[in-house]
Amino acid sequence: MVQEGYAINLDKKGYRISIDGWMGNLGNHLIQMSGALNVAKNTQSRLTIPKHPLLRRRTFDFTDSKNDNCSEEIVGRFFYKSECFQYPIVYDRDRRRIFQDNLYEVLQKRNLREHIHDVLNRKPLERVHPNTLVINMRSGRDIFTADPPPQNDYMQPPLSFYKRVIESNNYQDCLIVTEADRKNPCIEGLLSWSPKVRLKTHTSVKDDLRTILGATHLVMCHSTFSWCLALMSKHLEMLYQPHTFLIRGVGNFSIDTYTFDNYIKPGEWKASREQLDEMLNHSVDDIRVIHEPRTANGEVVNPEPSCFW
Repeated sequence: MVQEGYAINLDKKGYRISIDGWMGNLGNHLIQMSGALNVAKNTQSRLTIPKHPLLRRRTFDFTDSKNDNCSEEIVGRFFYKSECFQYPIVYDRDRRRIFQDNLYEVLQKRNLREHIHDVLNRKPLERVHPNTLVINMRSGRDIFTADPPPQNDYMQPPLSFYKRVIESNNYQDCLIVTEADRKNPCIEGLLSWSPKVRLKTHTSVKDDLRTILGATHLVMCHSTFSWCLALMSKHLEMLYQPHTFLIRGVGNFSIDTYTFDNYIKPGEWKASREQLDEMLNHSVDDIRVIHEPRTANGEVVNPEPSCFW
């Protein structure tokens, strides 16, 4: 069995690959899954994953009976580039393909009980229409509590970002999807700013997932969750993203990338009172936008490597 042996090249076919445990929350799990699937597909191997509340399918088999399958065990996390042997996912377009081909239907699949629950319990105000702007905001005590200190590169976009997106594009119906604790000050700031904005707080991960995957217009936050779902989406037409965590080299939808001058920098996030105020008071004059239109065939010439390693 090879475990944590990431310097080794996999030069055979038909390995028995497994993820040794889940890291963090769903966004991280999807990155692990895509990394492991890419290794399994390239080596024509069988992948087995740990038990998961949303990923009901436990085995993905890419073996070919015509091969001399080695059946050697390969165990790892498959999260970072160095953990994917010689098969890291370099480009976002390739991770998107894996998400759509291997995980989209798995995550969307529901049983009759779940379907009935959705029909009976989804409120009219939570519905997503073709022109609805869905805004995924990261909240949570792990990011918005100063003690213990949060992950220092997980600062979230300022209120000015959301205002600029809505005003510049004249959105009339906006839906925030976020955690129930509403710790992110931009949630209340945006709700009080405009009656066009409504709120969907978390009741289940699967429900949030379906809402975001159903969006044609999406605002992404600094989060592996919304990043992965934007890559996975089959309905997305327009994506608005912060420059701190972005999608590159995908031409299937238009992308506006927002840069924030005079704002909290990566590595400086402390969730202090002063920084929370800065989130609310950052000026729209300190925002720069780069627009990338959808390409005719969905392909981007000479794409940059992914921002995630």
